[in-house]
Amino acid sequence: VLVDSDHAIDYLIIRRRVVSFQEMMKAFCSFKIINKNYFIFHSWELIVFLGIIILYNPFPLFIAVFVGFLLHLTCDQLYNTNFLGKYNCRAFFYFFIYRLVYDFDAISLRKNGMHINKEDEIL
Repeated sequence: VLVDSDHAIDYLIIRRRVVSFQEMMKAFCSFKIINKNYFIFHSWELIVFLGIIILYNPFPLFIAVFVGFLLHLTCDQLYNTNFLGKYNCRAFFYFFIYRLVYDFDAISLRKNGMHINKEDEIL
């Protein structure tokens, strides 16, 4: 669950304020507001970094966080790159460096641009 806090961080980076909780939740359902995908916690590079920390300090809490993080990112990777139409993410979407190369642009990071419903048109 903590991994997904980066969605709220993206919202704050882009909007610079929270207008309302309802608007924030609506922003996560369309590309009207959130047009960049930084997702700083959703990255395989961070998984590798945490794995290296665990090698040198195998504290049970670190291991639990690592396993939960790994499971979450694996599920997101499989689901969002293979099964979800609107968020048809490219295979390397969950690499931070890959998103950086595409300037974190939400549409460029999709396989075929984006499938848009009328209510999800970009401003």
